[in-house]
Amino acid sequence: MDTRTGNKHAVEDLSRQWRQEHRELNKFFDEYRRWAYEVAQRGFPHFGETADRLKDLRECLNEHFSREDKISDQLIAMTGKPSPEVEANRRQVAADHVNLLARLDTLINRLSDVDPPFSSWQEAVDQVERFCDALEQHEEQESDCIEWLAPKKG
Repeated sequence: MDTRTGNKHAVEDLSRQWRQEHRELNKFFDEYRRWAYEVAQRGFPHFGETADRLKDLRECLNEHFSREDKISDQLIAMTGKPSPEVEANRRQVAADHVNLLARLDTLINRLSDVDPPFSSWQEAVDQVERFCDALEQHEEQESDCIEWLAPKKG
């Protein structure tokens, strides 16, 4: 097998891994939204349980971000020296990861408070939704940028 064919298969494998990572995150979002809707229907807020769910998400995100970095490193290794644009993007992604985790930690702490500082269950759900939206937007931008690293078909 020549190097181009080997690289093509390696890139396809990394791309599959990348898509699987995103499917797992989307699965969490879907399950959380279904659960939050059910809780709202019962009429009794579950702030602490929401914090626990978000703690699980944080662990997953920490691992997810690490795996994404490794995938990105592997793609760069296949394509050679990265461009200044790719390096700038990698710095931005790293900063986004830190900021998203810090934002999630703040939300977890607020939800874990003995007297959560939310005017209602809906306000808490809305804040979690805004975090999920920010994370989804980040992931979409990251997916667009990862295409820069993939060797072009040829």
